[in-house]
Amino acid sequence: FPVRGEKYARLREPILPWNELLRGIAERNGATYLDVHAQLLDEEGFVKPEFTSDGLHLSAKGYAVWAG
Repeated sequence: FPVRGEKYARLREPILPWNELLRGIAERNGATYLDVHAQLLDEEGFVKPEFTSDGLHLSAKGYAVWAG
């Protein structure tokens, strides 16, 4: 999941290479990797308001994105 909140914004970029590593591991092992970053984040890298009720926890709409 994307890092949420201003306090942790500096962690967003370092996490992306790890996600790509996980994508490769999933592909090699026949698992599905779901990239929710592209769908949940706005242009500035924050979770879009429609997908969270408090800026941290997903709303029903956010969980629907996660469910695919």
